[in-house]
Amino acid sequence: HLPALLHSIQAYADIDLLAANVKLARDLDARVPVLKDSAGDFWLPSCRHPLLVASAKCTPGAVVVPQDLALNGGQVLVISGPNAGGKTVALKSAGLLVRMCQAALPIPVADGAWVGRFQKVFCDIGDQQSIARELSSFSAHVSAIASMLTHAGPETLGLIDELGGATDPDEGQAF
Repeated sequence: HLPALLHSIQAYADIDLLAANVKLARDLDARVPVLKDSAGDFWLPSCRHPLLVASAKCTPGAVVVPQDLALNGGQVLVISGPNAGGKTVALKSAGLLVRMCQAALPIPVADGAWVGRFQKVFCDIGDQQSIARELSSFSAHVSAIASMLTHAGPETLGLIDELGGATDPDEGQAF
């Protein structure tokens, strides 16, 4: 009876995965975006970071502010503004939501969202300085970006946060 048991176990696993996706969609007010055949682009209207949505559900009165994120293949999206954490959340949201789509998971976005093809997602978020590797914060960022560029292609999403954040502001000023 082993083949029948293995088939039943696989069927149960498939049903369990589907039920988990439905629960995730309900918990995050998420939906499945359209997957497009275009390379390296997305439209994520009213997207929210899944961990913030989950946390807000546990905190009475908490609201997660949605963001509209768009990227056209072959272009760069620059997010700029004062230090308040929103830029990093936007970067992390973009990377996480693209990866969730690739895993066939529903994501917290508005109707009309779509995601193109991404073969690779690289992230340089946070301070990777290392005394052991003799890397300052800035040189660690440069090293990470060099690696990204070496391995990047048209279906690559590269997320870089606070490239010059740990440098001395006077070092880059005009004479």
